[in-house]
Amino acid sequence: ELGGFWTKLGQQLSVNAALPAPYLTELKQLQDRIKPSPLAEVLATIREEFGAAQADRIFVDAKADPLGVASVAQVHRASWRPPGASVDRQIVVKVQHRGAAQRFRQDLWTGGILARIARWADPEGLPDMVPILDTMREVTMNELDFTLEAASQVRAAAAVERENVDVVVPKLVPELVAKRAMAMEFVDGVRLSSETLAAELPGVDRERLVANLVDHFGVQFTLDGHFHADPHPGNLLVERSSGRLVVLDWGMAITLDSSKVESFAKLFFATAISDLWMLTEAMKGIGISFKEGEVFEPSFFLGALRFMLRDSQPMGVARDEIEKALTVGDDLYMKGPKRYQKSPVDIMTGDLLYFGKALELLYMVSSELGVSHGTLQTLLKRAMKRLAPNPRLDLASGLEEAQSFVPRSLDPAPAARSPLEKELVALLRDFHRQGRLLGAQLCVL
Repeated sequence: ELGGFWTKLGQQLSVNAALPAPYLTELKQLQDRIKPSPLAEVLATIREEFGAAQADRIFVDAKADPLGVASVAQVHRASWRPPGASVDRQIVVKVQHRGAAQRFRQDLWTGGILARIARWADPEGLPDMVPILDTMREVTMNELDFTLEAASQVRAAAAVERENVDVVVPKLVPELVAKRAMAMEFVDGVRLSSETLAAELPGVDRERLVANLVDHFGVQFTLDGHFHADPHPGNLLVERSSGRLVVLDWGMAITLDSSKVESFAKLFFATAISDLWMLTEAMKGIGISFKEGEVFEPSFFLGALRFMLRDSQPMGVARDEIEKALTVGDDLYMKGPKRYQKSPVDIMTGDLLYFGKALELLYMVSSELGVSHGTLQTLLKRAMKRLAPNPRLDLASGLEEAQSFVPRSLDPAPAARSPLEKELVALLRDFHRQGRLLGAQLCVL
């Protein structure tokens, strides 16, 4: 009912595996099932943005519900006949809610006041959150301009093709792009949830979906530098015909400069080989400002990152892991040295916040689908591609160690000569496909 920024907040909480199941069920409705705007308003906005001539060529079925409704806009399936064409094209039209811009400005202003009050009330225990809110303000206001979203979607599609990522980014309809409305090709897909896939696509390869989602974010953070900043399951579909992952809604996106892209690649590399010096350098490169003295402990950050980038687990196991981690954190805060009651950083950046949101999505999706996936291994493969050619980096010693961390292909493998060998090789291949195999030596006597 609050709408705007608060709906966005609920969407992000909906991918937090630490929350009890009833809360997640309720919050998931905010992903794409909030109250829609009246169709009359939608059609009026289409006419205002595209002009009367184009609007007359677009038909939206008044009896059909929107495909999705989120905080900024709602999406309708429609047909459109291009000028000079003899047949209609099936498209999707995204139309902004009236008054959305004003609601978001007011909510962000309120959030800025709360951040400053929190910083004033506990300067030792909380980092400066103003840079995060500045990033949120910029990203959110950009989301209200669909011409920027269109450019972002085009760039994402180009990166997917260039880096050979096995996901679908829908193609735009260039003639139908304006500030408050835009159109793209219709992709026939189903929601990315365990229940929906079981009912409508029972044979889909869930492990492939998770692996491709992680790989897609690996490309965004370590190669292209343009990443999706609104990661929640409402922006993901599975295409019916191919079983491929579809990534939607590029309105909230962040473009990193080349130095930060390299820093994220270093972050994954350093975490994999436990290089504290490189980890500190990478986090500073992302924009984290550390406090001096005993408060900052690089090994603590390394442990936290290795936990964040751990292999995903089915939902029940995932929730147990998070609860144990929270219990350890509470014990450190309440019973440990006083330095654990202080924030080790002076400044926290928006880039790192959205990186954390992406990790939450990756873990939530794989956990809900019951897939165990080696997140760090997949991200590291893309990071190594970024770092290996750089002559300014001395990676010779660490590169071999990091490469050994990444599962190599099992082909070519010796031909199995007995039923037992065949069974064992099949088991190893299955572990490798799931990202669970770091190394193996098989001996059959």
